[in-house]
Amino acid sequence: MSNFECSHPEPSLPQDQLEAYARASAQAATAAMERYAQAMYEPGDPHQFELQDRSNRLRDYVNVFAGGMLPPEALDAAALYDLTAESTKSAAAMQAVASARMDYYSAPGTRRGSEEYVAALINDMAHIDNEAKWYRNHKAYIEHTSGHYDIWEHPLPPAAIKDMARLGSEVNLESVIIKACEQLDGLVLAVNGMVKGQYQPGKQDLATLEAVIEAESFYGPLCEIIGFDGLAMELRSDGLAMELRSQARQLRMFRQGKGDIVMQAYDICREGRQYGPQAVLGSLAQFGGDFAVSSVVNEPEYNRHYADGMPYASVQLGEFALDLGDGVAMAGNWRLKSVGSLAHKMAQPGAQLPMDVMGLTAISDDPAELARNFAAVVERAASSPRLEPRPAPSKEKWAIVQGDDEYIATVCSQLSPAFIADNVQIISRPRGYKVAKFTCLAAGGNLPVEMQFVTKADDRNGRTGVDAHIFHKAGADGVSYTAEQRRQAAPDLAELNRRAQHMVAHHGELTINPRSLYRSETDLVMTYLLSD
Repeated sequence: MSNFECSHPEPSLPQDQLEAYARASAQAATAAMERYAQAMYEPGDPHQFELQDRSNRLRDYVNVFAGGMLPPEALDAAALYDLTAESTKSAAAMQAVASARMDYYSAPGTRRGSEEYVAALINDMAHIDNEAKWYRNHKAYIEHTSGHYDIWEHPLPPAAIKDMARLGSEVNLESVIIKACEQLDGLVLAVNGMVKGQYQPGKQDLATLEAVIEAESFYGPLCEIIGFDGLAMELRSDGLAMELRSQARQLRMFRQGKGDIVMQAYDICREGRQYGPQAVLGSLAQFGGDFAVSSVVNEPEYNRHYADGMPYASVQLGEFALDLGDGVAMAGNWRLKSVGSLAHKMAQPGAQLPMDVMGLTAISDDPAELARNFAAVVERAASSPRLEPRPAPSKEKWAIVQGDDEYIATVCSQLSPAFIADNVQIISRPRGYKVAKFTCLAAGGNLPVEMQFVTKADDRNGRTGVDAHIFHKAGADGVSYTAEQRRQAAPDLAELNRRAQHMVAHHGELTINPRSLYRSETDLVMTYLLSD
């Protein structure tokens, strides 16, 4: 799985040189798409505009969720991807595609090896697409659409982790990100069509349902499985998975006649974006201390206008640092609940507004540091006039300490018995995820907030260990993993995580999975032969 080849490694490539390559290759990709569109469509033909517009959108999607962490040529692969489908339309289209790609491969100013890398990613995406279609069309999908279930109400369970891990070993991880962005683009257009009343159920239901199923049970989990170790990258990966699930859930709810709940969720999330994590962090620091907030999902300055807009603003997540003085300082991540996730929660019978519309997670080195941080923050939250402690709907008290006896004793040692009795619910769990957290209302009662405190070890185990979040999410979707199955799957998660770290650390290199390179060789030969 880790036996990769580097087409032309340049580990010490200066940043200005990498940027020069990026500009040259982006111009080459744009010119290639323009050449194809002009060769195959008459001026003013809407297909010409649609092809170029989608190419631009895919590049921007990848930049939103992974910009600066992939080789710049990966964005070119996204921009050129639709030529794959175009090449099947006719012999003339096949030749025009080959010529357009050859223009890109031979463009001046691009770096040596970019043609091999881009060809490998494009062929990866076709391979991933075939896997997704196989999953969608297997027995569970047939049963799902046979009339036994309300197909818009009951999601399919996710694909098996071992199958996801196998696929991840067969392709470059950059290809997974690009293909997920391509899937996201189609979902967003469908959601926008429903919001505007332009969706035609009879004509579009099957294709839309297929896209929803693939997003929920294949591309979303796959994005999570390649979750990246390192705060920023993990969040970007989660951001893409969140957006896929959000759009899929919105489509399901619209088709169930629950579009009003989706629009309510939009309004709540819009308010959440307005207040941001500053609402709670500023309240905690108001009597001494300081904080900083950043976003890790890119918000690039688009040079293009998109009639339907870009959905990046619906994913709000990032990093924070909080210093309360007296040696109490912490850092972690924050996220705003996605529209689809919030709407799904609000649609449940007897549902109340979730208390984690805004979520923050402070990550500590060890339980002792976690205990100090939690005590300092929870005591400030209890006394702050800007925060209103409020239990989550399923909890008895607004502060929770969950874990084994040793963990509980360590955390509670920093709190007075009276404070614990009045405010803290103890949940004893000999095994599994350990966490201290509290819930409250911020921004004058308009923003439900959950703040968690975890150690680095528990955070890592929650992503790649036997208690990984993906196992719990799979269980919620109807797929149960035994302790032994989790133990067997954990090394696969860790290896994919390690590969993702390598990809980010060496994003200036054109690294190719040998299996990807093998699949692309025939395509490259055909491009050379067919181009004019």
